[in-house]
This record gives sequence, structure tokens and C-alpha cells, in this order.
Amino acid sequence: MKPTSERCVASELPRPKGRSFHLRGGSARVVSSIVIVVDGVPQPQGSKTAYVVNGRAVIAEGTPKSRKKLKAWRAAVRAVGESFWLSSSGPAMFGGPVIVTTEFRVVRPKSVKRAMPTIKPDLDHYIRSVGDALTGVIWDDDSQIVEIRALKVYSPNPGATITVTPYVADA
Repeated sequence: MKPTSERCVASELPRPKGRSFHLRGGSARVVSSIVIVVDGVPQPQGSKTAYVVNGRAVIAEGTPKSRKKLKAWRAAVRAVGESFWLSSSGPAMFGGPVIVTTEFRVVRPKSVKRAMPTIKPDLDHYIRSVGDALTGVIWDDDSQIVEIRALKVYSPNPGATITVTPYVADA
């Protein structure tokens, strides 16, 4: 199943009292959290591998087939992130530290009986693909993520629900 943006949703949660966060990009909007829902099979982003071919260094990630799937997944995540800002009065990004909460939904194979997907791909590889996909869209750089909460679950409807909340230190 290819990632799609047909049923993808981006919405702004109500702002809790006492927690406000101004966005970069000259916007006067104040956002507490945003929720991005992406349908499609989540794809992991593994580590890069370097090797030498004919005396030249080559850096690759996965197989050509997995790179193609990853590119489509990241494009779908990015498109939904962009649609949020476009539907809410113009582009802007979180300019400070953020908390990212993500639930990745994967289809349970028919032969599998276990309750949780304790198999590859690893959860941190899914997180990496989302972090890179939303760089330049939701945040300037994924280094702004100061807290991650993630879950990988079985579901008949594969995809991801990504919640981005500004980090506000207790005063």
C-alpha cells in the first residue's frame, strides 16, 4: 500500500490556558499543538552506508526498492505537514524546542499472533523518517525535538498520527 494524502488530516488542537507558543515566519498565530494524520504504510529510515566504487565514495541508504518507498512515505508526511500550514493562514514553523508524539500503525501479518509488533523495522527508524520529512515544514531542523514519545502498534489501517507540541519549561 502506497502512502497517500487523500485521507490525511492536519488539525490544530485547542490552546490550553497558560501555554502559548509563537511561530517563526512573521506569523501572529499562537499554536499549542498540531496533529498530523498520515495514511499509508510507514517506512523506516535506516542508517547510511558508505563504500567506494571506482575510487569514489558513495553514500547509500537501503536498497533501491526501500529508498523508493521511503521517498514516497516522506513525501506523504511532508505534504500533510504543508497542508496544515497552508490551511491555517500561511506558512510558518515552530521556532523553538518541540515534543513529538507519534503512533505508527502497521498491518499485522496473518501468521502473527503476538499483541505488539516486536519485530523489525525498529521504532527509532520510523521516528527518523518522520523527523527528516517534517524538517523545513513543521520545524527548522529536527534537532529542535527535545522529547519523543512513540508507539508502534498493529492496525488494519496503516499510517501514523504525529502530534507536535511546543516545549514550555516550567517557570
